[in-house]
Amino acid sequence: KEYIKYRTDCIEATKLSNHDEVRACSELGGSLAKAKMAAAILMTAEGSPYIYYGEELGYTGKKDNGDEYVRTPMYWGDNYVTSYTDKIDPAVQSAVGSVSRQESDTTSMLNFYRKLTRIRNTYPALAQGTMSAHPIVNSANAALYPSMMAWYMTSGTQKLLVLHNVGGSDATISIDDALQNAVFVNGKVMAKKDGNAYKVMLSGYSSAVFLL
Repeated sequence: KEYIKYRTDCIEATKLSNHDEVRACSELGGSLAKAKMAAAILMTAEGSPYIYYGEELGYTGKKDNGDEYVRTPMYWGDNYVTSYTDKIDPAVQSAVGSVSRQESDTTSMLNFYRKLTRIRNTYPALAQGTMSAHPIVNSANAALYPSMMAWYMTSGTQKLLVLHNVGGSDATISIDDALQNAVFVNGKVMAKKDGNAYKVMLSGYSSAVFLL
């Protein structure tokens, strides 16, 4: 809103972290489930997301001993070794692994980001759409659905419903939206017709994007 005062066609540049900040995965206690949750929120919200290199691999890093520790070299998995700094947390390479190793793992953070990227490229409502609040699952009803996030992404005639359960336990909501099919799911998600409404259950740290 502040930038729109100066330029009405501004684009929101969203991010989880950058080269001057503690890496997102470290902020989330090294939890892969929470890091994937954060990635899903970033990639299904309005704006143009910036992915700080290594974030798509689940890199960790804190600034306690210097900024270099959040600027770990990229481990490609080939014979090339970057040696611009010796201030490297060795746990990153051993715990996270290389690009080539994650490419062969269907459950890896890298393949998760690639899946999210393909979804954004497939549905204009995600890539260039406008974000709007859900009438039931929203901040005003936070006490009713404390772990749930929901919003619409709309572009032209295309409209998507985005759901995220940021809690560690299952959550069930009742919504009036006319769900067609899920175009993205992470975790366990079940939708059941209940009269003119739907009951949707999302397991802990799970997400779903429905075409309406």
